[in-house]
Amino acid sequence: MRNLGHDSQVVTHKTVDNGQEIIRLIAGRVNTETVIEVTREISEDRTLQAWRDQVMEGRMTQARKTATLSLVGSDGVVVAKWSLVNAWPAKLGINPHPVEGTSEIASPKGAVEVLGLVCERIIRLPLP
Repeated sequence: MRNLGHDSQVVTHKTVDNGQEIIRLIAGRVNTETVIEVTREISEDRTLQAWRDQVMEGRMTQARKTATLSLVGSDGVVVAKWSLVNAWPAKLGINPHPVEGTSEIASPKGAVEVLGLVCERIIRLPLP
């Protein structure tokens, strides 16, 4: 997982009080416009492709979904979870593993699907 987060625009507000200029930095609009990248080992499952197809065919009402993203530790235990509100796949690709020192692609085993998600809101969920 990469690029999970959000930030706020910073708005500069200047006022004058008793002849003194006062500058305040105010939190503006929240941005979640970064593409969140998640990966999974490639398989025959076409669920992500079907979801991406909805976007490519312009069916955005169906494509927007609330998705839950879980970060799993090396011991298999979920250590953090997020809800991505109105998420949709902006990008889908494959990252094959090349044979070292050549331009040949290694077997599909070990290749990963890379899903680029965008969403309108990110909510950190409590763990049970």
